[in-house]
Amino acid sequence: IVKGLDSDLFGASGVSPRSYFLFTPLVARTAVGTVEFRSIIEPSRKARRGIRYYEATCMDVDPAGRRITCKTMSDKREFALAYDILVIGIGSVSNTYGIPGVKEHALFLKDLGDARTIRQRIIQRFEEAASPVTTDEERAQLLRFVVVGGGPTGVEFAAEMPDFLQEDLEASYRQLIPFVSIVLLEGMNQILSAFDQTLSTYTMKLFRRNRIQVRTGSFVSRVERERVLLRDGSEIPCGIVVWSAGIGPTDLAAALPFPKDRNSRLLTDRYFLVNGTADVYAVGDCATFGDLNLPETAQ
Repeated sequence: IVKGLDSDLFGASGVSPRSYFLFTPLVARTAVGTVEFRSIIEPSRKARRGIRYYEATCMDVDPAGRRITCKTMSDKREFALAYDILVIGIGSVSNTYGIPGVKEHALFLKDLGDARTIRQRIIQRFEEAASPVTTDEERAQLLRFVVVGGGPTGVEFAAEMPDFLQEDLEASYRQLIPFVSIVLLEGMNQILSAFDQTLSTYTMKLFRRNRIQVRTGSFVSRVERERVLLRDGSEIPCGIVVWSAGIGPTDLAAALPFPKDRNSRLLTDRYFLVNGTADVYAVGDCATFGDLNLPETAQ
């Protein structure tokens, strides 16, 4: 959000590569149809009267000149905006931890486009499994869905899958339901490790009842087109890999000339003012207080 020289008096300008605000905690539910896509977005242009919105991505921030450099999403042309006050809320991206094959073969669950892709891929796998030339062994592989990451997003997606199968897919693919399996991989010793132990225990009981296999202490070493390889040497043949193993900084956040923590999050005071600045604020996943971490669902 840029306020000042290039906008109306006492007005503001917003720069974002997507034209809507997304309520991220519910993205997993849109992937399986529990929640309608349009229910978790708010158009940027309707957020507040008098705000100019530019569908573009910020490429650079010049704090000395109090200007930002942007690039349009449509034709990739660059332009600059001056500011009096700059608010940085660029969020985060899915963290691959440099594991080979993740970007090429795994499906992320961070935005609406990701949710739509996952839903389409699930149905595609069922269609492939329904083919008369597909063997039972191939069906079991095609319909084995691996979720990497035992945090809120991965757990919620895995928990929603049984309902999606029973309420939406069973009527059309009844003969294939016995071949379906869901595997949740988590590197820590328990899922939902950032939450209270009682929530993790309850979720494990729920997963056992829904026949969702949870493998803790499982670190992925490589992702291939039809299988996941683990650090202990084992492998899991599968049809889909949904990657929700954590978040990392955007390229812009990592490059910004402001104080950061070891995870490249901008350090701010308790009023969200970036340390060492007088006119730059940072909010959301790209920022941190340093000594006080807000929960990831703070929005």
